Amino acid sequence: MSILNTTIKPFTATAYKKGEKDYVTVSDADLKGQWSIFFFYPADFTFVCPTELGDMADLYAEFKKLGVEIYGVSTDTHHVHKAWADASDTIGKIEYYLVGDPSWTITTNFDNLREGVGLADRGTFLVDPDGVIQYLEITPEGVGRNAAELLRKVKAAQYVRNHPGEVCPAKWEEGDSTSPRRSTSSARSDDLHTRGGRRDRSAPVPPHAPHHRTQHGTLNHPEEPMLDDATTTTLSGYLANVKEPVELVASLDDSPKSAELWSLLEETAALSERVTVRRADDAVRRPSFRIERLGTDVAVEFAGIPMGHEFTSYVLALLQVGGHPVKADDETIAQVRSLEGDLHFETYMSLTCQNCPDVVQALNAMSVLNPGITHVAIDGALNQAEVEDRQVLAVPTVYLNGELFGSGRMTIEQIVAKLDTGAVERRAAAIAEKDPFDVLVVGGGPAGAAAAIYSARKGIRTGIATERFGGQVLDTMAIENLISVPYTEGPKLATALEQHVLEYDVDVMHLQEATALEPAGTDGLIGVRLANGAVLRSRTVVLSTGARWRTMGVPGEEQYRNKGVTFCPHCDGPLFKGKRVAVIGGGNSGVEAAIDLAGVVGHVTLLEFDAQLRADEVLQRKLRSLPNVDVVVSALTTEVLGDGAKVTGLSYDDRVTGEHRQVDLDGVFVQIGLLPNTEWLRGAVELSGRGEIVVDDHARTSVPGVFAAGDCTTTPFKQIVIALGAGATASLSAFDHLIRTSAPAEAVEVEAAELVTA
Repeated sequence: MSILNTTIKPFTATAYKKGEKDYVTVSDADLKGQWSIFFFYPADFTFVCPTELGDMADLYAEFKKLGVEIYGVSTDTHHVHKAWADASDTIGKIEYYLVGDPSWTITTNFDNLREGVGLADRGTFLVDPDGVIQYLEITPEGVGRNAAELLRKVKAAQYVRNHPGEVCPAKWEEGDSTSPRRSTSSARSDDLHTRGGRRDRSAPVPPHAPHHRTQHGTLNHPEEPMLDDATTTTLSGYLANVKEPVELVASLDDSPKSAELWSLLEETAALSERVTVRRADDAVRRPSFRIERLGTDVAVEFAGIPMGHEFTSYVLALLQVGGHPVKADDETIAQVRSLEGDLHFETYMSLTCQNCPDVVQALNAMSVLNPGITHVAIDGALNQAEVEDRQVLAVPTVYLNGELFGSGRMTIEQIVAKLDTGAVERRAAAIAEKDPFDVLVVGGGPAGAAAAIYSARKGIRTGIATERFGGQVLDTMAIENLISVPYTEGPKLATALEQHVLEYDVDVMHLQEATALEPAGTDGLIGVRLANGAVLRSRTVVLSTGARWRTMGVPGEEQYRNKGVTFCPHCDGPLFKGKRVAVIGGGNSGVEAAIDLAGVVGHVTLLEFDAQLRADEVLQRKLRSLPNVDVVVSALTTEVLGDGAKVTGLSYDDRVTGEHRQVDLDGVFVQIGLLPNTEWLRGAVELSGRGEIVVDDHARTSVPGVFAAGDCTTTPFKQIVIALGAGATASLSAFDHLIRTSAPAEAVEVEAAELVTA
């Protein structure tokens, strides 16, 4: 049944709009008193037609003159919209709303969901000021839309509304005469809507001619290229570095996603004479494809469409399979090549996960370096049955030869260390032989990076010992308050920090966990003992160990970690699509997580220990506007419940009434702040009651020659920009300490005497 002349049901969604300081909320209330156009795209926002977008953007001012607001809707998140607005000139100029509808709230409201696929059909809807749908056109075959023609239809619909009893002919233009309305149905010409309101989705689609150099198979293509002009130009430049012939081997079915993948592969092959594509259909997972170096066993596999955060992984895989050198230190490359046995890795990832590319790229590189290693990166959203069967509730999750290998961000060094049992001992021995440093930085987050750079620029011997370079920044999705950088993402910033550090003569020691701070001996050298047993010695030390997510400390939390208990709504939110989840914490982080999750999951319950939320009021207002969020205050979480394999709920006590309650859930997102990584320093330096390193305004600790910076200290306001400044302060103070303590004794006595005389 057509939904023409029906009133839009209540909805709320989050959108990106150029010029707005923050993401905005749109709802059915916004439609009242204005004309509105909703135009849907069938899948990821990255796959939309640039021509259509450009046309709509060019005519946006004309639509606004008619009192019309435009909403472009896809089943992606608003984060994806912003990312592509930043990356694409075409999308970047759009001024209308780009709405994320990952939970299908709007799509189902307009009866525009493609059953069994979870995507929206390509549809256009005109809604009048009363919220009533006056025009619709749904074209699942991919027939394009013309913005100028749509503008004419809006004028026609407005004329009809302002002239009751009259009806426009099919090709009405302003100034044309009209005819008396004979019946309600006479107004519904084929020009104003698709006959019957919706095309038959089962109808055959005309075949699309394959692109050149396709060696096997044809498939219906999406109506527009997968890659916009800017991306095509960039990719073409990268493919110039392919040295060996590469073949893209696809396994496809009849789904729209297969059509999109096929188009991506053909568009890629068209950019290089060294890249060919064929359809084999020999893999179980579909859509999927392999990147193979012809005549060899070198290959990388993707079960999905590597767009979003994984597009970089796709480009790197093409280059590395094509003979471009893997970027890693010589020691790591040698370790990978020396690994023995057949190692088959499977990585479950999400295209919206900022942590996944590191793991995917590391394992891809390893499979290129060692013929005994294979790897397939699996998009969990396209392989839901497999995800459910293996109960994957966090990404990235890695399996090795069918057994769980690890979960969360891992670098190539971390993966190799788990596989090569002798690596730890060899690295410990190498570290033990290092000469003493002038400044040793412990921790590789923003504070540690800044400290290392400022020290190295002084020309003194500088080292960094860190578990993972980037620290907590790696787990941060969007960063919009780093001065002079309007928007970036945590992993991108972490990479930039490390690259900056490596421009100087800094000895960076990865995968090193500090376990003890040893006081200076008669030689004046302070010791830092590592978990592998080695001891690093330095004349001064800068502690920048950062902080980690604070846990609830209740039964079931650790048992179900990564089995429903998680800390990253951006990474793991898509795995809970349509399900019920809880967010623990009512500060800014908790409320922001609840807002983001509300656009993905079925329902969010936010629990706050205090009697009121502590988040900024603007965030609270946005939270209260969401229909699928419940807020519970004065709630003490007492246990995470599960069935042994995954989370099934949680229990909490009402701190006002004392009543014990239980909530049925599929996931729990913990957002209750940070805990400083300072347990190993107890008894060595002065700590506050919260475990923070006590520092003065020069970043000095209670121990001479030991300085500290960043989130692990008593410095207020845990922000990236503050950590960067604190790291620089600590380094300059360490340099000042070195100057003063290394001066000859006579010079010090003379200086002291002069001070007394003065």
